[in-house]
Amino acid sequence: MKQNGLLYLLAFLGLSTALQSQNFFLRSSTSPCDFGNTNSACQLTDPDGDGVYELSYDFGAAPIGRQIFKIYDNDNNAWYPPFADAWFIHSGGSVTFRFNTANFQVEAVDGLSQPLCAPGEFNGFNPNSGASAMVNTGGTNWCYTIPTAGTYAWKPTVCGGFDSWQPGNGERSVNSANWSVTTTSDNEQFCVTYDPATGRVAYANPPTGIYLRGSQGLPCDFGNTNPGCELEDPDGDGVFELTYDFGSTPIGRQEFKIYNAATDTWYPLGSNAWYNHQGGEVTFRFDSNTGEIEAVEDGFFPALCAPDQYNGFDPNVPMTPMGNGIWCYNVDVAGTYEWKPVVCGGFDSWQPNNGERSVNSGNWQFTTTTNNEQICVAYDINTGRVSPAAVPSNIPTMSEWGVMILALLMLIFGALMVRQRKLALAGTQDSTFSWRSLPFDKAFFPRALLFAGLALVSVFAVAVLFFGYEMTGADVPGSLIALPLLAYLATLLREEEMK
Repeated sequence: MKQNGLLYLLAFLGLSTALQSQNFFLRSSTSPCDFGNTNSACQLTDPDGDGVYELSYDFGAAPIGRQIFKIYDNDNNAWYPPFADAWFIHSGGSVTFRFNTANFQVEAVDGLSQPLCAPGEFNGFNPNSGASAMVNTGGTNWCYTIPTAGTYAWKPTVCGGFDSWQPGNGERSVNSANWSVTTTSDNEQFCVTYDPATGRVAYANPPTGIYLRGSQGLPCDFGNTNPGCELEDPDGDGVFELTYDFGSTPIGRQEFKIYNAATDTWYPLGSNAWYNHQGGEVTFRFDSNTGEIEAVEDGFFPALCAPDQYNGFDPNVPMTPMGNGIWCYNVDVAGTYEWKPVVCGGFDSWQPNNGERSVNSGNWQFTTTTNNEQICVAYDINTGRVSPAAVPSNIPTMSEWGVMILALLMLIFGALMVRQRKLALAGTQDSTFSWRSLPFDKAFFPRALLFAGLALVSVFAVAVLFFGYEMTGADVPGSLIALPLLAYLATLLREEEMK
């Protein structure tokens, strides 16, 4: 009985291990581990359960040279690296392949002995050893001297081609991103180190710090470690900041991440963040306490749209500006809907939980209980974030403009009644009201109209510049209707004053 119990326990443990294991295979440009295989001899294993799967495969004594490969996740039909292939160079014997499930990165340990080159902007991106050969300065250090000081895009390669390593993590790639290097004096040398235990390449003196990396190009491109792109935390509160002047010419919509060089970590952890440069400066922030990022652009006040289940996720359905950064959307039919606030015309949005910018944010959700109910969000110009907001009650809407216009009409009507009564008491006019007898000063009315227009523009300018007011969709039509009424009321008051 005890033996049976022990057998059951062993069987259970074996089944649990089997259930926890995952099926990862080497797939490459050479057989038997070719891109179409599911050969058991090509399967990576993780005997110590640390999440790093490994396979050492003996391709034979005869060198087969340069090959490309990926690691295939058979359970999820996924390939790693997810984009360009990785590579290895077989010089005879075994090559060790690894896949780390913690960061989804691959390694190839092939005993690489070929020299490295440094094709870059400083040599016309020539990958041949005659133009871009790096010098082995001992052990696994390789160095290159740049004739003229500056910031350059480049990549370390196996001489003769563009097989390289990704900047930051040193993962092998046949189409890696460019690296970036900055020298401060002519004929300055920089170096990289090849790690034979991992097959990776990294800067010999790896940078530390928090950097802006984005699609806007040098010097703050995705491969940079330029000191001009480093965020600083002078008050030590854990919030790093960089205000970068991209110049007066707008470069428009860009994507970015914040890179922690010391930990080789990118933020946001998922999809890229975004900003929309209108000219001048953009302020980037990274909160190391929460891992959240912000971008605040000078002169950017995004027009918001509301794609949702109700409108077929159309990114061109506009929200109504209600002033003070508040945007609202009218939901015709009550219900619960998935949606997201976006910059009109695309799906650049904000995460629903913290308002962090994302090119692929999660959906938001709202519930309305009555038809034609409004939902609102607020855009914070100080943080660049968007958050849910209550429907404003003190912003001039069209109905409130209607009240103001009605008040003007009542004032005009009252002034006309007083005028009519005075004329009747003076005996100069019949007391009966007549539309034909309405006073109208043709000479003064255009001037009154101009003065009223200038007064309204001045009021709006002061409200916007000094009180943070934002124009609403009701302001223009409301003003156009109110202007002639104000001008006519001014003519009545002028007539009364002259009498």
